[in-house]
Amino acid sequence: VGRIALVKRPLLVAKLFLYALKKDPYVAKNFKLCFAGAGETLNDLNKFINNNNLNKFILPVKKINSSLMPQLYKGSHAVLFLSQSEVNPFVIKEALSSGKPIFTTNVGTAKNLITKKNGVMVPINNPLKNLDQFIAFLKKKYNSKDIINSSLNFINNDNKILNENIKKIYKWS
Repeated sequence: VGRIALVKRPLLVAKLFLYALKKDPYVAKNFKLCFAGAGETLNDLNKFINNNNLNKFILPVKKINSSLMPQLYKGSHAVLFLSQSEVNPFVIKEALSSGKPIFTTNVGTAKNLITKKNGVMVPINNPLKNLDQFIAFLKKKYNSKDIINSSLNFINNDNKILNENIKKIYKWS
């Protein structure tokens, strides 16, 4: 979701999914990958999808209006986020607020948000080493209400801090 950019590592996401498809027939039978966004690595991503015959497992990459994001999350099983560098990833907050578990690298505030109740966090370096964890994540049954509740306090507090800092920066009263 968002920019299809090098730092977001969409090719790594596609590779991890490809390896999961090859290793576990359950993944191939029950999951499809969806990228939403646009950016400088879009052509490389589409080439990778075509070269690896992933068209039946990966939905066409589309840029969608932000107003449709709640529907995208609602129709998703989980969110896969392997970004290399983030401070306060909004995608993680959106996913958790939608009750969707997330498989993420330990970037920025993910360290404060991800628990066993709402997802799996792996090191930034070489997420492909965590293939078995990814497959187990996909098979695990998460409780949507638990996901929302486990992240709500942090997200609300984070928004409060952000609003206070914006007021200080712009000297609003």
